[in-house]
Amino acid sequence: AARGTDPPIGILAPDACVNGHAFADLSLSGNHCHPRQALAAIERWQARSGARPRAVVPLIEMCLEAGQAIAQAYGLRYLSAAAMGRARNKYEMRRAFEAAGLPVPRYRPFGHLDELRQQAAQLRFPIVIKPRNAGGSEGVVLVRTPQELPAAFEHLAGAMAGYRERHALDESLFLAEEYVDAPYEVS
Repeated sequence: AARGTDPPIGILAPDACVNGHAFADLSLSGNHCHPRQALAAIERWQARSGARPRAVVPLIEMCLEAGQAIAQAYGLRYLSAAAMGRARNKYEMRRAFEAAGLPVPRYRPFGHLDELRQQAAQLRFPIVIKPRNAGGSEGVVLVRTPQELPAAFEHLAGAMAGYRERHALDESLFLAEEYVDAPYEVS
């Protein structure tokens, strides 16, 4: 859709070509998933080119917050902070689903192993533990019994290591929910 517009398209990534296909007219070097670093890259580009962004379109969910920082700095329309919070944070998303009357599996937030043990005791096994803010199923673990909790938590915490630095996301916000064996998933 963006190709139907007049302005050149820039992508904030080390390389604007993927598998030989150019998705952008120019490539801006910077961390596209970290709000301050992404905004700094756009500001450097603006200082060099004299141009300003006319729109911000995140290509992956990990870039939503960075896109918001750029849009706010340049007065561009973008997703609201409330909508992003519900879309990015699985705990807030489930609360919004419940408020809308949609069925959701029972769930509990936690931040460390002891809290996971306490919260999991309130759920029916098997359960799924996952980061509240990550995507792509990173760190997601199916836990069949309470005895599996320590190893599952270690995997989850390890998967999140470095997210604060790379994506400006809290590495200690997690969610446990009852596993639903269903033929379809909405995520």
